[in-house]
Amino acid sequence: MDTHEHLMSLFREYFKQNQDWESKKTHASGIRCRNILAEIRIIARQRRAEIQEGRKDIRYKGSPLKTESNRRKAQLKKTKQVDVVVLPESTNNETS
Repeated sequence: MDTHEHLMSLFREYFKQNQDWESKKTHASGIRCRNILAEIRIIARQRRAEIQEGRKDIRYKGSPLKTESNRRKAQLKKTKQVDVVVLPESTNNETS
């Protein structure tokens, strides 16, 4: 069973145990409910780590929209560039 399915089954079990706790308010039903919540916390951390690990692959592939945006920005920079030409000083030797 993968982590997601395990987490979902724990939620279903928690729902049943919580209803039992709400209706009976016994010591045993409270313990069962808390134990399931503790296990949900552990499995939720594992699932979170799996998702973060999966995001690493996505992060470096580059989003098509972001890539397109960067390409357009680069084109705009090229068109906005102005060539500056420095002319040599003229040497006018006009003597009066």
